[in-house]
Amino acid sequence: MIALKAPAKINLSLRVLGRRPDGYHDIDSVMQMVGLYDDVEVAPGRRGLDVFVEGADLPEGPGNLVYEAATALAKAAGVSTGASIRLTKRIPIGAGLGGGSSDAAAALMALSRLWRLRWTRTRLAELGAGLGSDVPFFFFGPTARVTGRGELVARTARPRLVGEARPSEWAVLVNPGFPVSTRWAFERLTKERSVVTIPRSFGAPVSVPCPVENSLEAVTASSYPVIEEIKRWLRDAGAGVALMSGSGPTVFGLFSSRAEAVRARVGLPQAWMGWVVKLLRRAPW
Repeated sequence: MIALKAPAKINLSLRVLGRRPDGYHDIDSVMQMVGLYDDVEVAPGRRGLDVFVEGADLPEGPGNLVYEAATALAKAAGVSTGASIRLTKRIPIGAGLGGGSSDAAAALMALSRLWRLRWTRTRLAELGAGLGSDVPFFFFGPTARVTGRGELVARTARPRLVGEARPSEWAVLVNPGFPVSTRWAFERLTKERSVVTIPRSFGAPVSVPCPVENSLEAVTASSYPVIEEIKRWLRDAGAGVALMSGSGPTVFGLFSSRAEAVRARVGLPQAWMGWVVKLLRRAPW
C-alpha cells in the first residue's frame, strides 16, 4: 500500500486577468500549501478501479476526481492492472481550498508509484491539468506562482504580503459551513466585472510586499456577506492579513505565531468551522 497526504491550499494572491477563447480564465496567483490534509491510500486490486470514500458524501465512481484521475492515468499509461483507492476527506468540499484537486494529484502520484510508471512530476501535472486547473500546483508546491488557467506553475519563495512585518507561518482557516461553486464564481465575475491584464512580478525579494488581493472575493461576498463578517472577525482577532481563498467561501487569517492563531481559533463563533494550520515549507510528497 502507498499512502500520501493531500494538503489544502490557500491563494495568497489571486488575480483574474480575462476570459480565454476556450472558456477558461487566465489567472495570476500565488498558491500556498497549508497543513490541513485529506488522505489518499492506494493498493493493488482486482482488475478495474475501486474507490472508497470516508468523511464526505462523494460518488465513488464517475464524478469523483480521484476516480477520474485514476482512470485517466490507467488509459494514458496503458495499465490494465487494478487498484483499490481509499480517500479520507477532511478538507471541506467547495471551500476554495483545492481539496479535490489535491486528492487527484495525490492519486496520480501514488498510482504512478504503485504501477511503477516512472512518470515525471511534469508529465503527471500535464495529465492532471485536464482534470482541474488547480491540480498541477500540487506537484510543485509548497509555494508557487500559478499562471495561464492554472497549468503554468513556477516555484517561488513565500512572499511577504502587505500587512505582514515578515512572512507568517501560521493561519486560521474559517469556513461558514456552505460550499461555493468555482464555476459559478467565475461566471459571475465575467458578467459583473471587467478584468484586465496588469503585469506584475512575484519574483521580487520577500522584502518587497506583495499586494493582498483576490479578484473573486467581491463577487462571492456580494452574494454571501458572511465573507466580510469573517474577515472583520479575523482582523479583530489579530490577523495581519485576512483574505478569501480561491472562489471561497473559506477565509484565511495570517498570524505571527501559533499561539496567536490558537487564541483566535478558541474564540471562533460556533456557527463557523475553523482550523489552525501551518503554511508548509516543504510539500508532503
